[in-house]
Amino acid sequence: MKTESECIKSQASELKEWRVQTDLLVTVKGNTSAANEELMYALELDVLTVKQYTVPERMKKLEEASGDSRGTVKESADEDWKGWGMLIY
Repeated sequence: MKTESECIKSQASELKEWRVQTDLLVTVKGNTSAANEELMYALELDVLTVKQYTVPERMKKLEEASGDSRGTVKESADEDWKGWGMLIY
């Protein structure tokens, strides 16, 4: 059977190990959070890049379209525009 002193040392050692584990988890959580933010930034940047190159092309097609084809091009452009809006968080 452990003496009181041995129990206190054992508990102190266990507490010290828990602190180390807690500190490690806090560090990992911080790194994960930063990585998630970086990923979200990269995804948003990708979406904006697609918009940057696609929107002018759609606008040109819309300007060049006439009659019935203009309505089709406009509907397609409107659908794209709505879809892109959902991609930005």
